[in-house]
Amino acid sequence: MLVEALRQEIHQANAKHLILVSEIALSASHLSTVSEDRDVAVNEARALRAALEEVELELSTTKMRSAIGHRRVAHIRQFVSMSKQPLLKGKRTSLDSYDEQLGALTDHLCQMQQLVEEKEGLVNQTLEHRIYCGRCGCWNQLKSLVSGGGQCSLCGGRVLVLGWVEEPPDAVADEETASQPNQSS
Repeated sequence: MLVEALRQEIHQANAKHLILVSEIALSASHLSTVSEDRDVAVNEARALRAALEEVELELSTTKMRSAIGHRRVAHIRQFVSMSKQPLLKGKRTSLDSYDEQLGALTDHLCQMQQLVEEKEGLVNQTLEHRIYCGRCGCWNQLKSLVSGGGQCSLCGGRVLVLGWVEEPPDAVADEETASQPNQSS
């Protein structure tokens, strides 16, 4: 019985040993899986840390660029505000000068209109004057002589030469016809 009890104890010890060996194998397998998972997790953590460092670098670069951009915008705003002052003053000066010039031009136009009216009056007065025809002795209005080409309204002789500094070609013929009646008389 004792041997039998010992055998049973050995048998139970072997069974426990087999259970423990299988548990150890299972634990070792589980441990290797956990180790692989840990290695994967460590690699993922390293990759995430590297990505995080890249993002932090990009963030710091972006912050630096943003700060530079804000400074540039501030300088531009300051420049614009400083530039507006002289421009507005120049605009006001230009508008004032324009108003003055427009006023002077208006006054000048009024004076010129008055001068033109005076000259037109003098021209109309001059056109009313009469000029004596040396051929027939008729008095012709300057107006009719100007509109009639400078010829006498009665005899048709040349009384007035218009637009010529020198004698026109037909004036020589008029002189010849004017001298003919004097020779025949």
